[in-house]
Amino acid sequence: MRIKIMNQSILDFAGDLLIVNLFEGVKHPGGGTGAVDNALDGAISKMIKNGDITGKLGETVIFPTFGRLKSNKVMVLGLGKSDSFGMEEIRKASGSAALALKKANVKNAGTILHGAGIGGIEPDIASRALTEGTILGLYEFNVYKKSEQKELEEFYIVELDKNKIPKIEKGVELGRIVAECQNIARDFTNEPANNLTPEKFEKKVKEIIKDLGLNEKIKVTVLDKKEMEKLKMGALLSVAQGSENEPRFIVLEYQGGKGDLFSLIGKTVTFDSGGISLKPSE
Repeated sequence: MRIKIMNQSILDFAGDLLIVNLFEGVKHPGGGTGAVDNALDGAISKMIKNGDITGKLGETVIFPTFGRLKSNKVMVLGLGKSDSFGMEEIRKASGSAALALKKANVKNAGTILHGAGIGGIEPDIASRALTEGTILGLYEFNVYKKSEQKELEEFYIVELDKNKIPKIEKGVELGRIVAECQNIARDFTNEPANNLTPEKFEKKVKEIIKDLGLNEKIKVTVLDKKEMEKLKMGALLSVAQGSENEPRFIVLEYQGGKGDLFSLIGKTVTFDSGGISLKPSE
């Protein structure tokens, strides 16, 4: 999926679907949602009055525009209560919107920037949260199955104020990095143990670094079983005794920064035999 920023009015967005938003309890929408409501002859206000749209966090209501807008359909996305609204709410709402887009087989969609108007969130923060929520919401582990749903190919953040565009671009870039890295971790977690051995994990880590073009900035050091025995790494080796696959100890050193040094230490168990002997055979 490609995420792009469009400097134009949301009323001019021509695509499969346009996303606007609403806080819970709002009776008469304003801003971008209000502009869309006016173009649709008050359709959103009428659905609010009838209780079809509540604005609750993550609520999605999709309906056709019948030619009143350049987009074929509109989604009204609930942002929840305005007094408890922040970055996490943008993520959650955006994730719900992404799931709804997937179910509706939408190929391209545009959205207003949730929270950057009346929500009072800075454009870079709002766009980062929106990007993270969208990418994480679209995640699906389908390595071993075929998905019948269409992929969302293009996703546009539509913003009229050109002064906000640089901050939005910055937020989108950071949000994409964070979310895609989370999805890589999810892929590792979802892989069956017989297909992600320590040796294959090592290979995959090196492939990711190469694909990202970071070989010059990230030094990879891998210790095998013999090297760990020399260093008397008993805790790791004792766990590894439960498998026929030899363990790996992987150290990644990022060489590109100039700030203070810090370490992140994590444990990756591709298969954990703990407790198996305590479970009944049936």
